[in-house]
Amino acid sequence: MTEVTLKMLGKVSVILTLLLAGGATAQEAQAPQTYDLQRVVQTALENHSSLLVSAAEVDAAQAQTRQVAAHFRPQISAEAGYTWLEESPSFAVSQMGTLTFGEQDNWALNLGVQYPLSTGGKLEAMRDGTRAAVEMAQEDLQRQQQTVASNAAQAYFRALEARRMIAVLAEQITMLEEAVRVATAMHDQQVVAKIDVLRPAVALGGARDALQQVETGYSVALAALVEAMGLPPGTPLQIEETSIDHAVPGAPDEEWEAAWDLRPEVRNLAARTRAARAQLRIARSQSRPQVGLWARSEFERPTFYSETGTLSGGIMITQTLSDGGASRAAVDEAQARLAQLRAADEQLRYGIAVQIQAAIGEIESANARVATATGTVELAREAVRLAQIGYQNDVTPMLDLLQAQAALTKSAADYEGALSAVRQAYAQFGYAMGYVVGQRLVAPREDG
Repeated sequence: MTEVTLKMLGKVSVILTLLLAGGATAQEAQAPQTYDLQRVVQTALENHSSLLVSAAEVDAAQAQTRQVAAHFRPQISAEAGYTWLEESPSFAVSQMGTLTFGEQDNWALNLGVQYPLSTGGKLEAMRDGTRAAVEMAQEDLQRQQQTVASNAAQAYFRALEARRMIAVLAEQITMLEEAVRVATAMHDQQVVAKIDVLRPAVALGGARDALQQVETGYSVALAALVEAMGLPPGTPLQIEETSIDHAVPGAPDEEWEAAWDLRPEVRNLAARTRAARAQLRIARSQSRPQVGLWARSEFERPTFYSETGTLSGGIMITQTLSDGGASRAAVDEAQARLAQLRAADEQLRYGIAVQIQAAIGEIESANARVATATGTVELAREAVRLAQIGYQNDVTPMLDLLQAQAALTKSAADYEGALSAVRQAYAQFGYAMGYVVGQRLVAPREDG
């Protein structure tokens, strides 16, 4: 083998190695990540686009506070200009001729300072209003975080329910396959009729079709979970069941009181009320005197101006005598807004109480369903066991065995549905209370 051939083989081996390494890296990059409830919520809080919008609102509100704060500081301005006149400024004086008091080329350069002494409370009210606006935006952001977390948790629970249903149907298929095997063996021994083989075979086909539908539903649920977490569409993932203890709700009236302190909407409404009060003060300031200081330094003046020195300054007082009723109307509007917010606060608190009451009812109902379904599943399993023994001993007909198996599948499906309802009810209760899912009330621990 020539030296050239060896070099070519070496280059090819290097290229193949790089391609294989690149393929392995790409395959590793596409490997699905595993998410439990905590990671689902955390990922959603880090990636969901709606939170970027809410965070931008906070930044914009904070920028407004800085704009208002600037009005409390001296406002400094500079001016520079040039004026050309066709003729030098002059006037004629009887018996004295024409007197010239300027030049054709005129330059102007000055520096001015203004500072408000009193605005009738307007600036102070604007400052308070923008601070309230920041609090409103922050509370909106917090509630949006709770919404994103709740939606992600609900999507996780639905995907988990679908996955557990796959296991239920897989168990049914295993039982039906065994029923077909036993029936076939007994038919071969001429113990049972052909119909006893056909019935479980037909049921097996139906179970496999149901399993395919549930698997499709599971894929759809995973896609919805990807969206709820704010991940790119098509991101591969797996879910892992989370075992977390949960806090049992207390008395409804106690939970109402706690929720009123926790819910961002209540604090948002309080901030809106402060902003409305600030707006009322702004409206009232329009009819009050406005007082300000000013100073000016003219480094270069047009030649046709009279000489008054370089520095000038003064105090300015402005009082609106009549604005056609605009100020009075603004005051009336602000007072009406305050009355509206007081009514809204009462409605909000009532609505929160109703939400919590409903969530507690959902928890109690779902827990009752789980308790009932648990007992039903145990009875159904025992019924299947006895039917299998009876059929193998030619005591129980195949139809009874299939009915027992169908009843077990239904009871197991009801149990999974009830368990998912419990998880979602606790998550909804936490959302109604004003928690991010995982802080206090989350899915109960379930070993089944």
